[in-house]
Parts: sequence; structure tokens; C-alpha cells
Amino acid sequence: MEEKRLATLLLLGSMVLFGSMALCTRTLSAAGLSSVDVAFIRLSVGAAALLIVLLIRSPKSLIVRKRDLPFLILFGIFKFLADYTYFQALNTTSVGLATVFQNTAPYFVLVVSFFLFKERVSSRALMAILIGSFGCVLMMQNAISGSTFDPLGITFALLSGFFLGMYYVGSRISIDKEYTPSTYLFYMLFVAMIVSIPFVDLGNVVSSMSDPNVVFNSLILGILMTLIPYYVTSWSIKYLGELNVSVISVSEVVFAEIVGVIFFNESLGLIEIVGTVLMIGSIILINFAPALEQREGKKPLLLKNTNQENRRHRG
Repeated sequence: MEEKRLATLLLLGSMVLFGSMALCTRTLSAAGLSSVDVAFIRLSVGAAALLIVLLIRSPKSLIVRKRDLPFLILFGIFKFLADYTYFQALNTTSVGLATVFQNTAPYFVLVVSFFLFKERVSSRALMAILIGSFGCVLMMQNAISGSTFDPLGITFALLSGFFLGMYYVGSRISIDKEYTPSTYLFYMLFVAMIVSIPFVDLGNVVSSMSDPNVVFNSLILGILMTLIPYYVTSWSIKYLGELNVSVISVSEVVFAEIVGVIFFNESLGLIEIVGTVLMIGSIILINFAPALEQREGKKPLLLKNTNQENRRHRG
């Protein structure tokens, strides 16, 4: 139980870092970099930093079984597609709609986990997802009400939610395959970086690095706001499960709103505050539901497969 609480706290801290990305991305955009260029910087800096750490501390973490390479490549592509489709959604619809539909990720995780891992989900888990999603909609209501419902933009946003959900599922599979979070994360970042190259203006990226401010923000974005929170996300799945993590990760929207209010003078009305409260409530519900159900004599929120549990006890 202590490990679960620690994982929850660290995951929420990671969502603070994710929610603060606008501090760097807006600076990089102002320097003339496109959204895809910024995504490439995130991936390449994060992959390079993690490679250096692994070479120094645990070179064996870079070794993977040949039969698992297709899995790592596939989910690395999913990681890139999650970013790419989200940026495409931002280009064709409002930020509010793109964010709301991207945060359908928990629904995709729920469905895939049910069929792939044979996990049953309680009514409390479903309630937490619905409450959190409704809270997300309320928080983005200003952007939603003033936007055009573009079918292509919504399709891209939904695809982004699906691919983001697959990233969480891939983390769970990597744990079942007994890889460390570092191994999974490195290959996700590296493959996503390679796949993104055809879409990036490499000349513009290289030339922009002559600006010390761009270099500084690139390092902060790639290490503090990408590598660290993604590592915590992959690590926490071992203790919380991929569905719980995907639900808690929606809190990124809350922290992004707070950053917008503090640093960019964005307004936060009563409806947005209600939405924030609902999202926080969903996090609390998903976090404490297993204890509540055990106290009531019910089955846990998520039923892990027997092989995974046996490996965890042996570890």
C-alpha cells in the first residue's frame, strides 16, 4: 500500500511537469520552431540523456531479446503517433477540443486491458473515468464553445487518445516481459525520434541551437518535462496498473490550467473550477477504490493476471 501511495504522489508530480511544458514549448515556438520540431527536440534530448545515464549506470539495460524488437518498435511508433496526431489536431481544431478528445485514453486502456489482460473493472473505476472526463470537458468549456467541430481534427484527437493509451498498455506489457522502465522508455523515445525525422525541419532545428535560450529550454523540456515524468509513468504502472495510471494522468490538464493562469494570465471561471474539482475527485476515487472494495469484501479494482503477480512476489 505504501508503494502505491508513493507511486501516486510521484505520478501526480510528473503530471505537474507535463502540465508545465507550455513554459518551454511557447518559448521554442517563438524562436521559429514548429510543433513537430519541438516534439523532435523533446524525443531526441530525452533519448540522449537516458542513453548517457544507462551507459554509465546500467549498460545491460540496453540489451533486449531479438524476439521483442518488433514489440518495442511498434510501441515506439505508437508514441510518435500520439504526439503527431495531437499536433495535427491542434492545427485543425481548438486546443480545448483536442485536449478533451485526447484524454479519452483511459477508455481505450480499459477496453484493451479487458481483452488483452483479462482484467475486470469495477463500477468505481468506470465512475472515476466518467467523472474525470466530464471534469475535463468543463475545464475546457470556453475553448470548446468557441470552436468549430471539425471532423478531421476530432479524428486526429481521438487517434491521439488511442495511441497514448497504447503507450500505457505497452508499459504494462514491458513489465510482463520483465524489462525495466528505463529499457522500455529508451526504446520508445529512440524509435519515436527516428520515425519523426521525415516530418522535421532538421536545418531549422540545428540553426536554432545557436541561441542559448533555445538550448536551455530544449534541455529543460527534454529532461525535466519529458524524460523524468515518462520514467515515473512507466515505473508507476507496476504498482498502480495501466488503467489507474491513465486516469491519474488526466490531471495533467489541471496543472496545465494552473500554469496558464499563473504565467499566461489565462482566466479560470467557476465552471473550470468545478471541472478541476471533479478531476481531482476522480483521481481520489481511482486511488482509494481498491482499499474501499476490499473493506467491503469485494474484488479489487483491477485483477492482474496470475503470471504477473507470481513474478512480482518472486521479485
